[in-house]
Amino acid sequence: MAAIPLSGCATNYYVLTNTYLDKTNYTTQMAKGSSFAVLTNQNAPNPIFDNEIRLKIEHLLSSNGYRVESGDKSDYFITFNYGISGRAKTEMWPNYVRGHDVVQRVYVSGSNTYYTVVSPGYEYVTYVPETYTVYTAKIFLKALEADNLRKNKKEKVVWVGDTMNESANPNLRESIDYLLVATFKYFGKDTGKNQEVVLSPNDKEVLELRNPVQPFPVSHNKTD
Repeated sequence: MAAIPLSGCATNYYVLTNTYLDKTNYTTQMAKGSSFAVLTNQNAPNPIFDNEIRLKIEHLLSSNGYRVESGDKSDYFITFNYGISGRAKTEMWPNYVRGHDVVQRVYVSGSNTYYTVVSPGYEYVTYVPETYTVYTAKIFLKALEADNLRKNKKEKVVWVGDTMNESANPNLRESIDYLLVATFKYFGKDTGKNQEVVLSPNDKEVLELRNPVQPFPVSHNKTD
């Protein structure tokens, strides 16, 4: 996977997403107009950030033709987990070394004149190691049948979205918008394999999540 070189650079994000659909109940995708309640993570280390993500998921549901309902009325529940981790990576980069210039006196026949030619000397290449940190940002979404969870207290998973990005950006709060937008390109569907989604920092959906024209509505979902 390609990665952005530096945090904050105006470079594309390359996001990998893989989505899975329970095909025993759905042939192509979950029906548009279905209702969802997005469950909160009760033990989230940062409940403010967790709530931001939940509201963004609700916004993407609405903008993709689904309804957001309270937990006692919805057709489905959505749960989500996310995180970021860093690892050191070393690559060998070429270092081109230029040799001494070569000075030549060139005779021009017929005019009995000379002129000087300066040519660059032989260049050779050495390889030097460079170590930097690569950050892997991830989000994992599950859609559950709501009635089964309400009545039997058991999860029946009908859809899963597994999305990640590798970059030099350690800011999960920034990366999460790209992860969510890429995931919802295939929400409710089965990709069958990893799909690469290339997103610009000026992507309309990314900017809507980051700087909404109207504040996201306060969720009326109840945590079960």
